[in-house]
Amino acid sequence: MRIDAEDLRALHSAEAGSELVVYEGKVAVRATADLQAGEYPGALTVVSRDDLLDEMSRHNLTENDFDSIAGRLNTAMTNRGG
Repeated sequence: MRIDAEDLRALHSAEAGSELVVYEGKVAVRATADLQAGEYPGALTVVSRDDLLDEMSRHNLTENDFDSIAGRLNTAMTNRGG
């Protein structure tokens, strides 16, 4: 299971209040409200849509940078033991 640019594109184009998660061994975009309601028990949040947009804004990144962002997120997941 690896996060890739397509996963970030899906999060980027998702509705506000969405998160990129690992659930049952797969990367998926889910609504924060559904996660908080317990609909995906054990889901591990990788990054929220708001945090992704904030990161892109602070560092003047574009969708062309999704590969490098995905690489950083994969490194973070590995370091967390995910």
